[in-house]
Amino acid sequence: MSETISLNTTKTTSRYSMPTLGQSLTEVRTLGLLVMLALLTVLFSILSPYFLTLQNLFNITTSVAVIGIAAVGLTFGIIAESVDLSIGSTIALAGVVTAGLVASGLPWWMAVPIGILVGVVIGITNGLAVTRIGVNPIIATIAMLPIVRGLAFVYTGGWGIDIKDPGLVFLGRGYVLGIPFHLIIMLALYVGAYFILTQTAFGRHIYSTGGNPTASWLAGIDVNLYKVVAFVICAGSAALSGVILSAKMGAALPEMAASYEMDVFTAVLLGGASLKGGAGTIQGTLLGVLLIGTVNNGLVLLNVPVYYQMIARGAFLLFAVTVDQLRSRRYE
Repeated sequence: MSETISLNTTKTTSRYSMPTLGQSLTEVRTLGLLVMLALLTVLFSILSPYFLTLQNLFNITTSVAVIGIAAVGLTFGIIAESVDLSIGSTIALAGVVTAGLVASGLPWWMAVPIGILVGVVIGITNGLAVTRIGVNPIIATIAMLPIVRGLAFVYTGGWGIDIKDPGLVFLGRGYVLGIPFHLIIMLALYVGAYFILTQTAFGRHIYSTGGNPTASWLAGIDVNLYKVVAFVICAGSAALSGVILSAKMGAALPEMAASYEMDVFTAVLLGGASLKGGAGTIQGTLLGVLLIGTVNNGLVLLNVPVYYQMIARGAFLLFAVTVDQLRSRRYE
């Protein structure tokens, strides 16, 4: 009997089948992202003579690294239906804790893992609140958002912490063979995440946990455990983003990354992830990140006022959610 259940559920554990790289590139949403990215590139290059310069294209790829790293973790979270809205606060707390420890004399190579561990603890807390207490993930992480942000202010007393340690500064400003080190970190994470999601049992279980938790449970998958792990990956990635963002800025501020959730969510949803779980690809997320980076960069080059940029970012998020809802109805 158990063997029959296992065989049957392997076909139904995800709302959408887990795509390979080749399959994803032929999907309408991925092609749509590529077309949109190309059109925006043409538009901004016409409106600004500086957009297509090598220096500016380089700036786009480096500027999206912080958001891109956080988006890797959120991709795992959304696929497993473990949505985390406290990303920005986690970025801030991890950044100030790491900077504070280094300022107090701790070597940077010890402070960085502790900063990431802060994110892990936040992820575990979110995961247990959802799986053990039964709190809705959106409510749980919205509640965690001001808690974590408040802890960042308590830790710093409301002040910024300067970063002068060469090792820590290198994470945000260093270069290897002319390539920003933080960009190398981001690309390495995407390669690793792609392998995990497409080539491992863990990745398949992440998809099935979000796509069909009941069938996954019948197949012997510990759904709650995978949800907690997804929260940990999400918050841990955000914490790493916080460390790198602080190093890039040369200071850690308790108020930093206040609206990063919007860009990260928009990138992941544009990339094909579904808020209902079970769908999404890491390569789609990367395209979404590049799209967001292109839009942000283009608006800055055109000297668009900040408040209009806010409107544009909100419109992009609304567009991404609308596409997700339309896609979900198609599969119902």
